[in-house]
Amino acid sequence: MREFLSGRNGPALPPGGGSIINDYLTPALFPWTAVSVIDREGVDPDRHTPQQFRELEPNRTALLSIDSGSARLVCCWSHARSECLFGGHNERMQVFIAESEIRFTDYPFVGASVYPHGTVAADQIRDVDPAALPPEVRTVGGETLFVSAVDRSALAEFCSRNVLPVRSRPDIWADLLEPFLDTALDADAERSTEDRLHRLGLSPTEIIEIRGRVERAMMSYNFDSMLWEWVHLGLYDLLSAAGGTGTRRAARATLGDPALLYEWAMRIADRSTERH
Repeated sequence: MREFLSGRNGPALPPGGGSIINDYLTPALFPWTAVSVIDREGVDPDRHTPQQFRELEPNRTALLSIDSGSARLVCCWSHARSECLFGGHNERMQVFIAESEIRFTDYPFVGASVYPHGTVAADQIRDVDPAALPPEVRTVGGETLFVSAVDRSALAEFCSRNVLPVRSRPDIWADLLEPFLDTALDADAERSTEDRLHRLGLSPTEIIEIRGRVERAMMSYNFDSMLWEWVHLGLYDLLSAAGGTGTRRAARATLGDPALLYEWAMRIADRSTERH
């Protein structure tokens, strides 16, 4: 579900740490909307607004999961000291949505047609889903490209302007990666997931093989990084894991060559389009 991730192995915060509330996570730099407090009791069930967070009890050290529409930061926060003890963030890729093309800068995924920089013209786009997490642009070649959630409205306008189909499709990778969420699923939920995958043409053996290939990397991505995602992991997360975001090197190596992994993951993602 998280469109971007950072963990303890991510880039450092600004020199000296500073207050991520007052100095770093300003609306202009990081339009954050909610924060969950993770402490020894587990995840705080309440999602605090920025103002509510400032009013939390003092003298508290906790892990924070701070979300905006297009980025996520995880750090160990000292409320008393108003600073991050460790943590990091990912720089956002740059996307410019022009009249009839989309330009990508610093696109993070090896193997992508726009890696690290590239342009996709409207006539190269098959369909788009601005409501996806994160928003998706699918090319006529079957590739899924991602844009930031802050560009969601601009992407919808781009579709209208260029008369591109807006299409939602089954999230095949979310179902495949479901076992690696930080949650427990009952037997009925697991059967429902298997049924959806079968309807998309995946056999029980194929499901096992796919999950087996990505298991170590996804477990490292979700738990070693302290992401602890319990709702949704999808194609973006798999590609992030392959790129090293929050993933231990040995676990990442089990995915093989990133470009080949990218091609394989795209073929699987597009099967939901073929059957939908």
